[in-house]
Amino acid sequence: MKNKLYGLQKDAYDSILNAIKNGEKRIIIQFATGLGKNKIISALSDYFNDNRVLILYDKATEVEQCKEIVFRDNLIKNKIGVTTYESVPKIHDFDIIIANNIDYYKGKSKTNLIRSIDNQICIFFSNFSSFDNNVYNEFKLIYSTNNNDTILTELSVIKNLYIPLLEKTGFSDIEIDKIYNTDFSIRPDITAKKDEVTYIFETKQYRSHFGNIKLVENATKQINRYKKISDKYKDNYKFGLILLCDLNDDFKQTLEEENEIFILDIKNLLSLCENDSFLISQLQKYVYYSLDNIEKAKLSIDFSDSIKITKEISDNSIATGLIDKIKNCKTGNNYSKQYENICYDVINYLFDNDFSQISKQYTTKDKMFRMDILCSIKGIKEFWYFLMHFYHTKFVVFESKNYSDKIEQNLIYVTEKYLFDSALRNVAFIISRKGFDNNAIKAAIGVLREHNKLIIDITDTDLINMINDKSEGKEPTDYLFNKVEMFLMGISK
Repeated sequence: MKNKLYGLQKDAYDSILNAIKNGEKRIIIQFATGLGKNKIISALSDYFNDNRVLILYDKATEVEQCKEIVFRDNLIKNKIGVTTYESVPKIHDFDIIIANNIDYYKGKSKTNLIRSIDNQICIFFSNFSSFDNNVYNEFKLIYSTNNNDTILTELSVIKNLYIPLLEKTGFSDIEIDKIYNTDFSIRPDITAKKDEVTYIFETKQYRSHFGNIKLVENATKQINRYKKISDKYKDNYKFGLILLCDLNDDFKQTLEEENEIFILDIKNLLSLCENDSFLISQLQKYVYYSLDNIEKAKLSIDFSDSIKITKEISDNSIATGLIDKIKNCKTGNNYSKQYENICYDVINYLFDNDFSQISKQYTTKDKMFRMDILCSIKGIKEFWYFLMHFYHTKFVVFESKNYSDKIEQNLIYVTEKYLFDSALRNVAFIISRKGFDNNAIKAAIGVLREHNKLIIDITDTDLINMINDKSEGKEPTDYLFNKVEMFLMGISK
């Protein structure tokens, strides 16, 4: 395959081809923003290179990017047509129809599009977690990344970090995905006003510390297309990029000067957030690398107002509230959901910035296993790096058990089934009121010896001790590290 696919991309691609081989012709794929739908679409176009393929986007800018970046010179050779929903050609001229972001296609027009489809293979990509069966009644959902919360979307970063940051720097009338024209080609991520000036922001979330030059240049082209908004009122508009990565200062300055835009990279965001603990915590949550050695830098544009610091609940009061919840929760099955929610809140409090995702009630795609909490490790802190390095794990499982007695060995073997090496999931913590009994400890040791899967118990007392450590400014992972070391040191040959 010329277009190399990884992880979820390959899973989705394989699911599509398998469904088609099994006779499915109308397919829905729920694929969250930022996971690489264009790579899947490009791979599909290569697979169907002997067919006439129509690819539909909701934005004209996406059509241009698709032609320039994804397909380049292959459009004519592969008989591919790429256009917007507003410019759909005759459907019967094509064998394969691929629609990206079908959710944004207008209701009646969408219905007409579906009705015009005859015997073609249709592959619709959706961002949303559900779809209207009345519209898609003949389509089959064959793959979804949206049924669980493991994927960090751009929207969550915008809502939980950028919007609060803009509000606290004096912006008002903040809108997400505001539509400026009928063909949906002008729809910036954020529109906001300040001092009678309208600011247009495009945002990009990259996992790497340093920004890829080509990707940033493409983002700059996208923000330049939005300048059509200000043709009549140029002085009243300013345009900027917000990037969760670090840019070379000279490269950044050149982009700003040549394109008459401003850019906020991680150095600028750190500077804007430094006086507000909430914003700092959100910034730490959404980056995939350590902020410790990043030097703060002022913006090339003056937002004037300084950060208005939020009055937050004190750390001590949060800690006290969590401890009270633990102590007041009764044991038994009737209170298991309550205990699970408490454990989830505690993990968020203790380790929120250590994980790129904390997913509650995660269910595997085959519906065989449901884990109470599944977390994706960043690996910045020593303890999590230790687990990643020595146990080949990217994810850790937390199970909560509200039993009045100690955990027995059968639960160790049940938890072991959640763990397997190929999914980079080899570590689990079982949270319970009183911990493991002797047989459960022996079972955990056996699982470690035979399969290199680490299963550690966490008791109520452990939770309370870590909460107290966190509220006193200590590192809660040090407590866990010590607990794991004690477990490992106690294992004989």
